[in-house]
Amino acid sequence: MIYRSMKKMKKAGFLIGVGLMLVQTAPAQNLKDALKFTENHQFEEASKVFRKLIAEKPTDATNYYYMGENMYKSERFDSAAFYYEKGISVDANVALNHVGKGKIALTKNDEATAKPLFQKALTLSQDAKVYIAVAEAYISNEWKSMTYALECLANAEKADRNNPNIYLLMGDAALIGTNDGLTALNNYEKARDMDPKNPKPYIHIGTLYERARSYDLALVEYNKAVSLDTTFAPSYYKLGDLYYQFGDFKNAKDYMLKYVKLAKSLSSKIKYAKYLFLAKEYESAIFEMDDINTVDSSLNILNRLLAYSYFETKDCAKALQYMEKFLRKAQTTGDKIIADDHRYYGKILLCAKKDSLGATLAIPELKMAIDMDSSKLDVYGSLADAYLKVKSYDDAVNILLQKFTLVKEPAINDIFKIGQAYYVKAVDTKDSLTFLKADSTFAIVTAQKPDLVVAHVFRARTNAGLDPLTKSGLAKPHYEKVIEFGTLDAAKNKVFLAEAHYYLAYIFFQAGNKADALKNVDKTLEYDPAYKGAPELKKKIEKMP
Repeated sequence: MIYRSMKKMKKAGFLIGVGLMLVQTAPAQNLKDALKFTENHQFEEASKVFRKLIAEKPTDATNYYYMGENMYKSERFDSAAFYYEKGISVDANVALNHVGKGKIALTKNDEATAKPLFQKALTLSQDAKVYIAVAEAYISNEWKSMTYALECLANAEKADRNNPNIYLLMGDAALIGTNDGLTALNNYEKARDMDPKNPKPYIHIGTLYERARSYDLALVEYNKAVSLDTTFAPSYYKLGDLYYQFGDFKNAKDYMLKYVKLAKSLSSKIKYAKYLFLAKEYESAIFEMDDINTVDSSLNILNRLLAYSYFETKDCAKALQYMEKFLRKAQTTGDKIIADDHRYYGKILLCAKKDSLGATLAIPELKMAIDMDSSKLDVYGSLADAYLKVKSYDDAVNILLQKFTLVKEPAINDIFKIGQAYYVKAVDTKDSLTFLKADSTFAIVTAQKPDLVVAHVFRARTNAGLDPLTKSGLAKPHYEKVIEFGTLDAAKNKVFLAEAHYYLAYIFFQAGNKADALKNVDKTLEYDPAYKGAPELKKKIEKMP
């Protein structure tokens, strides 16, 4: 999951509105209406009806379950847990609330707690809707193994072969468990053929095509879903997400806004804010989230998104504030801590606390991010930076070498960082062999990108380290490259140019070349009138015969 809910933005079409599948014969029209609201992502409207039903029949444990489901699907897991528990306290013989409680345990990766609850539920009832609920618990959490979910769906099929939602979930399980697109498609098409006027099978088929990067085919399926029911909000959400992947941000935004208008829920507004974040409209995302916070500040997912967004706008202090608030509240809300949380928290710590303490705190977070998801390549560079700050130079080199195994060709910036690690280690240890490693690494960088001024600077510094008494002038040709390329944008590179001219001034001074020494020291003072040692060196040069 990009973080858990962000991953659902890309994959989920799977679980759109599975609420109705759990009721074969709803006891009252009002319950049907409420479930329809949930299915259409109108979670606040659904809550109003469920509260009314609970008030009318406070001893009906089923209503608490569906209220919990409504909260679960809007990602309010703490509230969902409350209603499942309340349902159990009202009537412990209603199986579905035990399933709900187990599903909450799965959000915390706690199958050891979840499995006995599912088994208890199935002891209480072997109704198809209970088997379906257990399977959906695993599927909604994208569990690593779908074996038990598929067993439950097989039992549900035996009990109710005419329920198309069973086949939608079978398709989802095939995709999540083994990435078996053909089996998924066969099941989705079976569900579609059983209920051809229902938009949900088309959304599942579209999601399958989207995963296969067959975006044109996905677009056809999503448009079919819209044509079948123009009021079904999730169809517009999927269209918005698809257009985002096309890079058509205007259409993406239009469809996302249609989704929000139809769903009329805080959850839909949060999804829109997530879209804005993914589209790199960070300021707009923050504005939307602040607006949501004025209505309901208890939604912990907003703290996560605000932390990410403020980091991207370089407001590291606010990013840290919201990230730590999210992590603190997640201990009680049941929000799953995902790889992106560790990734952003580590980077935020590096940004907000620029000393070695920040790096020390960031290292375990960044390592955890890699352990959970090694595909986010930017983490490796951040971890290397953190290692450099705490002087773990070999670790910095090794983590970048690890990154190189994941890419076709190492990035220049990463090769440069390896050179930096060798250089700083060499400065600390005064080890000439490490200086040579740094020099050969920077040589690769300057060969591939000769106009990269900072690479010439570090190669010059490295050679100066190999010539600590400045007797051989090893750094001279490299500082001359700094001047050659640095003067192309003197304003940007004035710090480096001052350094380069100072070195040359000193070399010429030692060689007795007053004219060139004076010319270079004057250039140093031109770029930086307060450059350390330059005024004193100029006085010495002026005294030369």
